[in-house]
Order: sequence, then structure tokens, then C-alpha cells
Amino acid sequence: MENGKQLGPFSFEQLKVKSIAKDTLIWFDGLDKWTKAEKIVELSSLLSKMPPPINEVDDRSVEENMPPIPVEVKQAPNNSLTNSLTWLIIAGALYFFYLNDFNFSRVISKISRGANSVFNIGSKDEVPTVDTTLNFEEARNQIVEASEKQQKDKNLELLVAKVDVETDITNDFAAVLASKFPGEYSIPQVCRIYDYIVSQWKYVNDSNKKEIFRSASRSINNGFAGDCDDFAILMAALVESVGGTARISFAYNDKGGHAFAEVYATSDKAKLQEIINEVVSYYESEFGYSDEMIVNYRTDSSGKIWLNMDWFGEPKHLGGDYFDFKKITTYYPTAATPSYE
Repeated sequence: MENGKQLGPFSFEQLKVKSIAKDTLIWFDGLDKWTKAEKIVELSSLLSKMPPPINEVDDRSVEENMPPIPVEVKQAPNNSLTNSLTWLIIAGALYFFYLNDFNFSRVISKISRGANSVFNIGSKDEVPTVDTTLNFEEARNQIVEASEKQQKDKNLELLVAKVDVETDITNDFAAVLASKFPGEYSIPQVCRIYDYIVSQWKYVNDSNKKEIFRSASRSINNGFAGDCDDFAILMAALVESVGGTARISFAYNDKGGHAFAEVYATSDKAKLQEIINEVVSYYESEFGYSDEMIVNYRTDSSGKIWLNMDWFGEPKHLGGDYFDFKKITTYYPTAATPSYE
């Protein structure tokens, strides 16, 4: 029965296509009276498939009954503090570039080419965040220190990998050079390595898209071409390959930066003069240099003395002129525990 009108009779299959609601009145032979469909067990399968009745909802009533949406109220930022921190971050980034021998043209070039960062060593090259509770001077120091440490850690990691003493190419080549003076590790062997590499080296800048540290074996394979850090890495690896100990420094002045290697000489100041005499004697016999030749060295905080292996000065020789620096970081990539100071 629908809307007071009796309809039917219908078979069960026909009822499947009818709009039967729970309160639709049904009668069939066996029932005493008209009965709501929801009370007839045989029709339960039909009713479970029927969607619920649609009731009109007054949107306005829903909106009126909804609880108010909480609004977070934030205090307006201090523009002077925000501007100060913005300029501080910019200043820290520029100082970061200065420390790593980059000029503005290279920075702009890298940015215009879509480089991830000026150093392109990974996605971690980010300017450190600043603690907003610090005053300007404290925040400036924090950003400078964090930037410097971040870059030094990366430099050390790369140098450890690139001073590849364990490779056959590096180790065998060092042995060939040093074999002119057979025997245990000696200063003449170091002089021979230095003279050959400095005479063969062809300076070539890195790409302006990426700073590259070439491994020692790669520099040997490419015919001794690269920039100062590649030269320093090769020198250190070759000396280490024949039994010496070397370190690499990154130095900076107002004009830019430079990398160079040094070889450990002695911790005994009395023995230092013997080593210097040995260097001078080598260059007198091999090249006829004057006995007035100056051998340059540095002494570290623990009293160890290191001879310069850079390419500056004329004539070029082990212990030649140092790069004129104002700031320097020295790395020990082959130490039992690699470190820097």
C-alpha cells in the first residue's frame, strides 16, 4: 500500500525494483493485517539495500548551531628585529662565501644557473638558523661560527676521501718518483716528489658551477691538471705513500683563499737544522741552487715542525715561500683520527 492506495499484487522479483521503505505497508497471504515492511523478515534483504531517507537540512540552522571556530591571535612581529636578523643572515652568508674563496661573480653565476648552493656539496649547505633571543652581536657570532664549522667538517670529510694513499695508482706513482733515492723514507725522496709535480702541474680553475676536490689518483690520470686544492691533495698523498706525514691547509686573505700542503719534518729543534741542510744540499747538487736558499716551515701547537710544499717563490723548492694569509685552517686527513685546527 502506498499513499493510501492498494497496489499489486507483486512478485518478490518485482518488489526489488520498487521503492519500498521501512514504513511501506505490505500484505500477502498468511498475514493477518497490513504490516510495515521493516517487520517482515522476508523483505529485510530489500530494505538493507535501500538508502536512508533524505531529510532537508536548513544550512542556516546548521551554521547557527556550530561552535565558533577558534582564531589564533599572533602578536605582530617586531619589524626592526626581523630586519636586523634578515641582514644578519645575509651578512653571515657573505662571510661564508668570503672564507671559501668565492667572489660575487661566481656566486651570481651559480645562482643564475640554478645551482643548489654555492658549494654544491649537498642539500645540507644551508645558512644556519639564528636564535632570536640573542642580541645582534651574539647572533652574528653564532652564524659565523656555525657556517665555519659546517664548511670545515665538509672539507675534512672530502680530504679524507681524496687523499687516496691506498690506491695502486697513487702508491705506485709515488714509489716510482721516490725510487731515484732508494731506501727508507728520506728528505731527498720528498724533494724529488715535490720537484716533479711542481714542474708538471698545469693550473686549471674548477667549474664555476661546482667546487671540485680531485683525488690524487685522478690528478695523476689527468696529467697533473687542476687548482691549488688538487695540487695540495696530490702532494700530501704522494708523500704519505712513501712513509711521510703530510697535512693540508686552507688559508685566506683579503684577496681570496688558497690551499697548500706541508710535510712533517721533526719535533726536535736541534734536528731541524740538519733537515734544512739536507734540503739545501739536495738542491745544490740537483739544480745548483745557492746555499743561501731559505727553507720555510711552521710549528704547530704541539711543537711539530712542518716544511712548506706550496708552489710559490722562485726558484721553486721544498720549503718555498708561504701564501700570505690572515686566517688559516689546517687539516689532518690521514691521521688515526682525522681532524682540523
